[in-house]
Amino acid sequence: MENNIIFDIAFLSTFITVILLVWFRSNAFVEYLEFLRLDMAFGVRGYKKASSEVSYHMRYTDYLLLKHNSFFVRLITCPLCLSVWISVILSGNTNWYYFPFLIVVPLIIYNHLEEKF
Repeated sequence: MENNIIFDIAFLSTFITVILLVWFRSNAFVEYLEFLRLDMAFGVRGYKKASSEVSYHMRYTDYLLLKHNSFFVRLITCPLCLSVWISVILSGNTNWYYFPFLIVVPLIIYNHLEEKF
């Protein structure tokens, strides 16, 4: 039984970490939106235009926060906040005992790997 708990926490923590890395450290979300022709619905064209006009590397999350600053946008543009809410969803669907581990472990892994991307 204990091996299943450790495996579940490791798997879910890795899953959350991958979500955080893809959302915050890559351009994959924007690329898939363009590929699926959903770029207009998510403001990707405005993001592309705005990112070409600034002198630093603007991420999609930066653009969202700049152009659509609201409570929900602040939740999805903050790694800690997003990690907590993903952990709430996953813990609610699996086991609430996992909740504290699913907040701390993915953030530790994310902060370690963030420097490498």
